[in-house]
Amino acid sequence: FKTNDLSDNTMIYSCQSFCGGWGDRLRGILSVYILALLTNRHFMIDMNYPCEILKVLQPNVVN
Repeated sequence: FKTNDLSDNTMIYSCQSFCGGWGDRLRGILSVYILALLTNRHFMIDMNYPCEILKVLQPNVVN
């Protein structure tokens, strides 16, 4: 989880270096996502280590 310059209404899960295994990362992603839902904020993932997140998960729109 990191602070951002976008706005106070966005929460970002960030992994730029070693962040544990895939289970640890998914647990972190889900934790930040739930926190964003509970605080009525937008949610984003910024993860490029060891590979781009788009190679593992496909984006979708959630209302």
